Amino acid sequence: MRIREAESKDIPSLAPLFEALNQIHINNRPDIFAAGENPCDEKRIKKLLKEKNKKIFIAEQNGELIGLCSFTLNQNAYQTQKRQIFLDAMFVSPPYRRRGVAKALLESLKSFAQAEQVEKIDLAVWSFNREAQQFYEAFGFTEQRKILEIEIKKAAE
Repeated sequence: MRIREAESKDIPSLAPLFEALNQIHINNRPDIFAAGENPCDEKRIKKLLKEKNKKIFIAEQNGELIGLCSFTLNQNAYQTQKRQIFLDAMFVSPPYRRRGVAKALLESLKSFAQAEQVEKIDLAVWSFNREAQQFYEAFGFTEQRKILEIEIKKAAE
């Protein structure tokens, strides 16, 4: 397995991975994620690859893309001027899960962060995704905050 930064030639193989990730969200939160809409189609991925502060690392094995992590590198002007990374998306194809792919992607991200003098990596994970939460915690991530919601039902007319 090899981890590397995505290139434009990878776009056709990246799109199905992003679509599979999106489908997980649609299946678990159809109230938020609309079926039939892929927020990371080939056009969007091409745009992401051109953005200076966004990157996609991919895991490949025998020429096949088997996982990805996309992230944003920025300054945290909200609280401090420290550099940080926000992990936007992480996905490993089901046949390759529990084989060290996600860990290798995060290790590569961590190495990149150290080289770029980034002080922390943040991410958000949906509450339905307990497996991902456990994985991130085992890697060393700690809970920073919780976002809660309340559904407001429309009044009967």
